[in-house]
Amino acid sequence: MIRKFDSYERAAMFVEEKRAEGFRAEIVNESVGFLWGSRTVGGFRVEVADEPGGLEEPPPQPDGIFIRLARAIVLVVLAVGVVAAIVSAISALGATIDLAIGIAIVAVISLGGGYLIFRRGFPSD
Repeated sequence: MIRKFDSYERAAMFVEEKRAEGFRAEIVNESVGFLWGSRTVGGFRVEVADEPGGLEEPPPQPDGIFIRLARAIVLVVLAVGVVAAIVSAISALGATIDLAIGIAIVAVISLGGGYLIFRRGFPSD
């Protein structure tokens, strides 16, 4: 069964009441309601089990071979990227140090100037 509520608070209170009675209940469009507004998406929808005792969660399904392969590929690409960044930083050590010094100088000037400006406030006209 699906129930709709105009506010998140009412939906959350209903979910807690149903869970206390032994029903499985959850807000199914929680993030969409916050993103677009509850009126836009038709309120916060709460899904409630038709019979009590639906509290136990189904056992998690093992990941398929394609999901595991995709994760492995992403990890390999990240590892190669990190190794490439370290090797290129070491091979061009002078340029890397110059870049780090330049970034540090800009950061000190920006943070120091921002502190001086906002510590005293803007001059009055």
